[in-house]
Amino acid sequence: MGRLARLKLSTKFILITVGLLILFSAIISVILNTVVADSIKEAATEKAKGDLALGYETIDLKYPGEWRSEGDKLYKGSALINENEEIVDYIGELTGGTVTIFNGDTRVTTNVVKDGKRAVGTQASEEVVKHTLEGGHTFYGEANVVGHEYQTAYQPIKDQNGKTIGMWYVGAPVDMVSKAISNINLVLLSSLAGLILVSLLVILPFTNRMNKRLLLLGQALEHSGKGDFTIEVFDKGGDEISRLAESYGKMRGNLGDLVLQIREAAETVAASAEELNAGAEETARATDSIASSVQEVASSADEQVKHTDELNHTVRTMTAGIRNIASGAEEVKTAVERNSSAAQTGAQIMEKTRQQVLTINEMTKATSLSIHQLQEKSTEIGSIINIITAISEQTNLLALNAAIEAARAGEHGKGFAVVAAEVRKLAEQSNKSASQIQELIGSIQKDISESVVSMENGRSAISEGIGLADEAKESFDKINDSIQSVNAQIGTVSQSVQGLDSGTENMLGVLSEIVGQIQQTSTASQSVAAATEEQSASMEEIYAFSQSLSSLAEDLRSSVQQFKL
Repeated sequence: MGRLARLKLSTKFILITVGLLILFSAIISVILNTVVADSIKEAATEKAKGDLALGYETIDLKYPGEWRSEGDKLYKGSALINENEEIVDYIGELTGGTVTIFNGDTRVTTNVVKDGKRAVGTQASEEVVKHTLEGGHTFYGEANVVGHEYQTAYQPIKDQNGKTIGMWYVGAPVDMVSKAISNINLVLLSSLAGLILVSLLVILPFTNRMNKRLLLLGQALEHSGKGDFTIEVFDKGGDEISRLAESYGKMRGNLGDLVLQIREAAETVAASAEELNAGAEETARATDSIASSVQEVASSADEQVKHTDELNHTVRTMTAGIRNIASGAEEVKTAVERNSSAAQTGAQIMEKTRQQVLTINEMTKATSLSIHQLQEKSTEIGSIINIITAISEQTNLLALNAAIEAARAGEHGKGFAVVAAEVRKLAEQSNKSASQIQELIGSIQKDISESVVSMENGRSAISEGIGLADEAKESFDKINDSIQSVNAQIGTVSQSVQGLDSGTENMLGVLSEIVGQIQQTSTASQSVAAATEEQSASMEEIYAFSQSLSSLAEDLRSSVQQFKL
């Protein structure tokens, strides 16, 4: 089957034509053989019937009388039929076939020859004996006669009583039918050979022309398969090959247009890939810049949290000192009241008053020292607030830079712009809170300065009280007045200290808010950093895709360049 598929179309056409002729002839031969064989057999049977009747009438005319059998002898009238070769030869010449007369199932005279001798004494076939001799019926058909097939006719021979005593036979060899069929087949084969020869003489020129046309079309298609569409095919036959050539021409034109479109598309894709590549690189750089800025914001926020924690600790320490000052002021006030009462009682308690004044002097020194320390700590708080303000301004600048970089990124930077705006708001709030704290610290420093002045005045008064106590009892009234003055000043100091304590409490609240805002800023910065990293990864994927697209576009452009139009 594979070899047949590789044959030329013309060879296939010839083989199919010859094959069909042979098949048609074979069918006709089979039909003719069957019909002729049946017809010849039927004609032979009819001839056997006629020969059977003719021969029987001839015997009756030649040998009148009834048939009778006496042992192994068969008589017709008075004539002995056994080995009567004359009658069978005569009838055989008339019919052109074989003739036999049977006594029972045994041939007593015949022109059938077996082994060079007449087959006298041989028996009929069992089929014939059953049908004719035993059944009493005439037999027509093929039968075995001394080892050969004959087209036969057997008629029962009956005596005057109607008893079957023998058989009368005429027949012809079946070879006659075979010879007739062979002659017919010979004529048919001769006709077939002539028909095949004529068909080849007619088909070969046609197939040669068809081969030439197909060869031209095949060469054009072969070049087309290699990308060369420069070959044109013109065929004006008007048949299927011509339509195929016309379809090739249409295909050639359509493919040419398609290749041109693909070339243009490849150029467009290559240019777009280069633009996408450049955009991806620029976006990646912008994303890296945003990520760097966000990292700086996050780092600054962490520093702010650290400094704010230190400030918070300092304020709490200052608050504790202020509360100690308040407690000391209350104690001083109580002591002054006791000294005032003692001065009124008389000189007897002068020494005790003097000792109390000395005690007050020491406590005043301690209070003055605490106030000086509080002033120094408020100065430190002011420095820390300045640091917070600077960090807030730096955070604001970083948020502004992040917003600018996000705006450069276009659609990809909208998310960063929102986060940068939130960071900027938090920075502004931190700056505002720091300003408020600065104002509070300024107020506290003012109160502390006043407290220092008051404490200095108290110390001066106490010193004078000590001097007066040394002079004499007559100075009790002056000492009492000084004590009252000191008491009033201590009340003022106590009120100032209470105000300072309230201010430090407010400062702690503000610092807590600042810490929360800075922590929010740090969290937002970390979110922006994570989003920036994701955006950077996406940009890397886009860049890789653009590189792949550029490579594919170049491959497509190279492939299309192979086509020749």
